Amino acid sequence: YTSFNQSSGSTSFRGYRRARNTKLNAPATAGSNVSIEVIDAEGWAVGDTVVFASDTSDASRAHKTTIVSGSGTSWVVATLNFNRLSGCRIGNFSSNVVVKSHSATHPSFVSLVGPGTYDIGDCRFEDLGNAAGATTFGNAVHNYGVGVSVASGTKVNIERAAFIHIGTTAVYGVSFSNASDTTNKNTDCAFYSESSGAYGIYVGNSASAETIGSHVYRANNAIAYGFAV
Repeated sequence: YTSFNQSSGSTSFRGYRRARNTKLNAPATAGSNVSIEVIDAEGWAVGDTVVFASDTSDASRAHKTTIVSGSGTSWVVATLNFNRLSGCRIGNFSSNVVVKSHSATHPSFVSLVGPGTYDIGDCRFEDLGNAAGATTFGNAVHNYGVGVSVASGTKVNIERAAFIHIGTTAVYGVSFSNASDTTNKNTDCAFYSESSGAYGIYVGNSASAETIGSHVYRANNAIAYGFAV
């Protein structure tokens, strides 16, 4: 039931740089020990967790697997559930900096409350947030993984972050709320959820956010909502 709260000053979470979102550069065949060729694999390594985006409107066709060998832009993944065409999007969800709850059944959260400067990059956030209406601790509802409730003049930069198994129903990977004159940027992040109705980014309560190149890979048996405003 732990949490991280920052109410002012500066906060930085930084890992080694990874290509967070990329695409297949050639078709891939379903099976075990599948060879793939990708466009960009900066920072990738054996043991990394990757997710293939669904190739249809059925979000459940997305596939999470592990890199078992390879280098450069040529890799072998443990499994692939369906054939994929060249151009299929792939997200890398690994990092040397991981922020996670004690367990998935005891979810926590990260709360950044301005004014302040917050810089987050190349990190993995895992098993954070909870369902709307549920509680994490102290009878509080925290239906987000990383919540940013910002005051005037606050600067928030989140880039190439991976959000995996963030909460359950109607939960957000990143929630921006309050203060329309702040600088909020969310660039090239990746979101993966096995829960119905999971959102990637929520912007509300007069907040503003610039989002570039971020992708939601799955919400089980439901549309993976990229943004809620």
